[in-house]
Amino acid sequence: MAHHPISRRVILRSAPVALLAIASAGRITRAASGDDRFASGDTVEVAVSALNLRRNAGLDAEVLTVLHQGTAGTILKGPVHADGYEWYRIDAGQPGWVAGEYLMLADTGNPGGLRIEVVDGPLNLREDPSLSGEILTTIPAGGTMRVTQADGGTWADGYHWIAVQLEDQDSLRGFIADAFTAPV
Repeated sequence: MAHHPISRRVILRSAPVALLAIASAGRITRAASGDDRFASGDTVEVAVSALNLRRNAGLDAEVLTVLHQGTAGTILKGPVHADGYEWYRIDAGQPGWVAGEYLMLADTGNPGGLRIEVVDGPLNLREDPSLSGEILTTIPAGGTMRVTQADGGTWADGYHWIAVQLEDQDSLRGFIADAFTAPV
């Protein structure tokens, strides 16, 4: 994963209620080049001083809040192409859409992630952290995975959801209700 430094003062596209950002010595990775994408479950952080979290993908969508540099979040969906940006739905304390080029992968401090296994299975791996999230696969009892989320997870539908990556299928990432797992 290559890091691309950005200058201390970068003015990024401006439009009504758009993403005017002054970056400060941060690094933008993957999405900046447009050739790599963030995956569902990736832990990211805001790489610019201020970034609008929007209700939907697009510059005309309502701004829910402003996220500040270093704010961590988890990729839920994306990318969606709109208004010249690749938008990602993230959960940064509340869900919303952001332009991916202003995100970077977060340094979780634990590159391997906590290793866990399903103890009460089968367990559904879902695209989103909720019971309404699309089921990507079913993990049998004894199936192992690594936690990819550094921010403590998300509560929804009466369960605590965490982002994971299956050990036997590195490219398969999603969310599980962690009540059915235990550390290995």
